[in-house]
Amino acid sequence: MGDTLYDTDLLVIGGGPAGCAAVRTAAGVGMRSVLVEPDRLCRNLYRIPALDNVLGGHTSGPALADAVAAEIRGTDLCRVELGRYASEIRAYEDRVTVTLDSGARLTAPYAVVATGVGPLQPRDVDWITAPDGLTPSPLWQAEAAEGRTLLVLGGDRPIGTFLRAHPDTGIRLLVAYPAADAYKTEEIREDPRVTLVPVAHLTLADDGAAEATGPDGVRHRL
Repeated sequence: MGDTLYDTDLLVIGGGPAGCAAVRTAAGVGMRSVLVEPDRLCRNLYRIPALDNVLGGHTSGPALADAVAAEIRGTDLCRVELGRYASEIRAYEDRVTVTLDSGARLTAPYAVVATGVGPLQPRDVDWITAPDGLTPSPLWQAEAAEGRTLLVLGGDRPIGTFLRAHPDTGIRLLVAYPAADAYKTEEIREDPRVTLVPVAHLTLADDGAAEATGPDGVRHRL
């Protein structure tokens, strides 16, 4: 199949940090790309008020997002389809075809799907039992809970990001996590705002109560 049958060299679905990194890397080796993003470039970075672990001297999420977005828009090798989303993706031996919500169809020899991940819900994991319909809020929405103690389900990386972004917060985090998440808690283990609770199983109730079964099989109420 000749290059004339391709609309571009690379299709990137999702304009978050990962999708933008894919576009920047492709441009660095001379590849043309089309970036499809339904919202705004690096949207989630705008929720992080402070950063201390990225290159380039950027100290806030918005500053980093603005810099990345400006670089993407400044390259002639990338076409940004902002406000659009992929309604269908089909992969073949020699090409990938993406259909946009507008009905337009794009074809390239390669594609990167960088749509990110959403917060896991209790129903998504086997170590939590919860009532139907219980949907905890993601941690980045916790700013309104100043002065309270929050139960965090799982020991994933966003906890450290949240704490670094809010160095003066009075929120305390009670982090219940399974053995598989133990390695992820190292960066928050010494933070005085965090209490780590290793669990084998966690049972949640409608009234907000939680019963934890520890790795030793002992049950206690959180």
